[in-house]
Amino acid sequence: MVSDAEKELFLNKEIETLQKNLPSLIKKALGLVKKRQETIPEPCDNLVSFLARNKVVGNEVQMEEAYSMDMPLNKKAELKRRLKTIEDGVNYRKYMIETEYTQHLEAQEKMKAEQKKAEEMQKEEEKKEAETLFPEQTKEESEGAPLKSDGATESEEVISEIGKKEEETGKTAAFDELPILKEIL
Repeated sequence: MVSDAEKELFLNKEIETLQKNLPSLIKKALGLVKKRQETIPEPCDNLVSFLARNKVVGNEVQMEEAYSMDMPLNKKAELKRRLKTIEDGVNYRKYMIETEYTQHLEAQEKMKAEQKKAEEMQKEEEKKEAETLFPEQTKEESEGAPLKSDGATESEEVISEIGKKEEETGKTAAFDELPILKEIL
């Protein structure tokens, strides 16, 4: 059977360890709150209110009476429970903050992917609509007919040039008269 002296020694070690580790844990938790407050305020507020309920000021836990090695065993056990509850509560709330932040980032990435997909679908629809409204032009574009600066294809420009030549001379143009046609053929 474990004696009271052994229990007391064990409690003293645990209390000292908790008192030593809690300030840095609380400091890290408050730093996390500072980083994530704007993105996910609810779990951050939950951690801050938890610390306030447990009388944590700054990085220190406020106690009704200061810890000493001479405290009765039941008071030490109560103090250890309180410190352990604070440690577990802070760790749990830190975990919740990180989990919600990760979910928030995943939701943002999913929204961006959906938005990108919607934009691609819209481009596809616009392309299909253009094909139905202007099938000749899109056919030439897809065949690789080069577009001129005014938007006309090379073949449209040649036809236009033939028409001008016919109007000037008053007769039908022969293929060998137009150097552009020689290049194309």
